[in-house]
Amino acid sequence: MAYTYKDYIDQGNILIDGDNEHRFSMYVPFRIQDNNNQVLIIMRNPSEANELNSDKTINNVLGFCHGKYSGVFVANLFPFYAKDPRQLNQHIGTSDYPKFMNKNKQTIDEILDRNPRIKHVIIAWGANKSKLKGQYKDTIAEVLEIVNKYEKTIFAMRFISSNQPWHPRNWGGEDSGYQLELYEWMTDIL
Repeated sequence: MAYTYKDYIDQGNILIDGDNEHRFSMYVPFRIQDNNNQVLIIMRNPSEANELNSDKTINNVLGFCHGKYSGVFVANLFPFYAKDPRQLNQHIGTSDYPKFMNKNKQTIDEILDRNPRIKHVIIAWGANKSKLKGQYKDTIAEVLEIVNKYEKTIFAMRFISSNQPWHPRNWGGEDSGYQLELYEWMTDIL
């Protein structure tokens, strides 16, 4: 299914840092900006969204953030495009893996350093159902260490009974009738 950006997205000003195989970051501005606050959403890995086409996850994120922020920065634990997170395992252990992961962490650091209008960080990587060869928890810890340097309040969408942030593909969407609620994330919960 092809996903398009909603009319409230300023599609001509979407910025992507990446190529056909990797996306290190994505910035999506809204056409009407009620305030100057921005948000950084950190998910597991990019799926399909780019400057021209969205995907279900990005549409859910943008639907939730619309009216709350002027723009959305999207970063990921892993910069490798994959529709199925199990495909990430093929990258772990390759000779280029450390280079791409270092650039990915550097990009998250630079986003937070260069954009003081980011008021919140929402973590949304979901559980490690794909069993990412032991890299998942280590990468989460490294990313949270970067975020904590900037003393931003970290939020997650989650069920009260879960200690994992809820992935945006499950957020429903703006027409789902779901009442989504952010919870302040305690970094020692993992």
